[in-house]
Amino acid sequence: MIGFEGEPDAVAWQVARAKNEFSNLVKGNIIECQASTVDAMATKLAERTDPAEGVVLALGCLPSRTAALAARVLADLPGAVVHALPGSGLIKTVTSAQVDPRPLLAGWRQAAGPGGWARLVRAPRAWKTADATWGAPRPESTLSSAIQRELDPKGLFNPGRLLHQP
Repeated sequence: MIGFEGEPDAVAWQVARAKNEFSNLVKGNIIECQASTVDAMATKLAERTDPAEGVVLALGCLPSRTAALAARVLADLPGAVVHALPGSGLIKTVTSAQVDPRPLLAGWRQAAGPGGWARLVRAPRAWKTADATWGAPRPESTLSSAIQRELDPKGLFNPGRLLHQP
């Protein structure tokens, strides 16, 4: 779902631009709704992106990369529902529980750009490792581990607080 607001001419231009950019990606229909039906459309979309079953993924990227990352997710997961929040760089994806997206996470993180991320929100428990859920440890994890060991060698204060530690 992409929302636009502003003067009618500006909104019309934005809608036309979005339709053009997403025309090659969408295998179904692009649904355009007016302001009076936005709440109903958002409710329908929420039902599609938070279903009772399936795998739910969340991705974050630079706002300028949202369309390209959404396109990549659609290409990598045919049949997935992809919801890109307007101008936020946030993408929510739902796919069948029969599809394991874990091998794709690293590529999506790289495509997301600096500070980008991709993680499993809902998946079979066996799939939810620390990396699949939160991403690989950041470069400063070695330093933070050394500081924690120095200040709390017995692990009494906030044991296991750092995700990369057992």
